[in-house]
Amino acid sequence: MTKYRLEAFTDGVIAIIITIMVLSIPLPKSFDLGDLVEFGLSLFIYLLSFLVVGAFWNQHHQAFSYLDKMNHKIIAASIFFLFFLSLIPLFTKWVIENQGSLIPAIGYDIVYLTVSFFYVLTFRFIMEETDNEDIKQITETIKSRKTVKLHFSWIPIIILLITIAILILISIYLPKVATIILLGVPIASSIFNLFMSEREKNNSRFGAKR
Repeated sequence: MTKYRLEAFTDGVIAIIITIMVLSIPLPKSFDLGDLVEFGLSLFIYLLSFLVVGAFWNQHHQAFSYLDKMNHKIIAASIFFLFFLSLIPLFTKWVIENQGSLIPAIGYDIVYLTVSFFYVLTFRFIMEETDNEDIKQITETIKSRKTVKLHFSWIPIIILLITIAILILISIYLPKVATIILLGVPIASSIFNLFMSEREKNNSRFGAKR
């Protein structure tokens, strides 16, 4: 199997995920202010999930740009990555239908952590296989290949896990505040990952010019 076939499959699955999410948004039952506000909040939650899925799509595309040859480990990790990513619409719907409830927000974050885990696993397998020139240029820029691997380590997932655990404890006393922050953690992390992906891409270009 070439990497292009798996990339095409990934693009198709993610397109379906986004379509399912938007179709899951309930329309307002009336034109009353309360129903319209609830509809607006549902659209906002959808926007957050859209950005999360989009960030993962970008990261996956960036990782595969370094790949030279496929192996069974990369395929398996990518399949599990897509499986848990496909749960995002389900948990998005759960959050939309139970706005302000803590348990759906916690479930959403657990799914996000699991997707992140399998993305990092996929990236590590790609790093083990690749001889891509971009990686070599990055390693010249930041001195060693080990540093590249450290940057894409398990540390962000561990930090996210600790943060969510603390928020769950806070929720005992401030449930509404904790719920808002719990939903904010994945989106903040996704935006950060998008920024770091663009930074790595610029580093590789800079290294190539040198």
